[in-house]
Amino acid sequence: MKNIANLRKKNGLTQLALAQKLNVSRSTVAMWELGKSEPSNDILKEMSNIFNVSIDFLLDKEVSEKTTPETLEIAKRVTERRTELNITREELAEKIGVSKSTMQRYESGAVQQIPFDKLEKIAEVLNTTVATLSGYEEEEKKAESFADVFTVLLRDEELLNTVLSLLRVKENSEDSYRNLTALIKGMSK
Repeated sequence: MKNIANLRKKNGLTQLALAQKLNVSRSTVAMWELGKSEPSNDILKEMSNIFNVSIDFLLDKEVSEKTTPETLEIAKRVTERRTELNITREELAEKIGVSKSTMQRYESGAVQQIPFDKLEKIAEVLNTTVATLSGYEEEEKKAESFADVFTVLLRDEELLNTVLSLLRVKENSEDSYRNLTALIKGMSK
């Protein structure tokens, strides 16, 4: 049952940590993940609550084979934001006009992709943006910080000349470049 392993890892749990939450041995969790045995109905219910997914999803019966890692990340961000705002799955489902089970499939990654119109409504209800839920804002922040560094570099002529010298050294000799960057790193500490 690879969904148990994926959910465990996604939630930052080791096999031992999950086993302790469920009062079973680590080897029992390993056997489930390898598909050598199945959890009891009580354990499935408990795991369903821990991971906030359906029992069918835990048993690998409810998942789109075409679900992308990006969709899983969006699902994770939606769940985190909804939880952060203390909004129940039912409330969010109602506000965006889908059933509770559809919302559960969106959050568990059991759909290939959340329809864009629904993602827009989810973002609105969760007081965020589609870009944030999709992870694009994180990339934007990285780009902005690079732009800030580049702007400083262009304003500081001495620093710019140093960087250009480093690039020329790198073109001529990788060893000299490594030695020079190690020296600069040592000076900055």
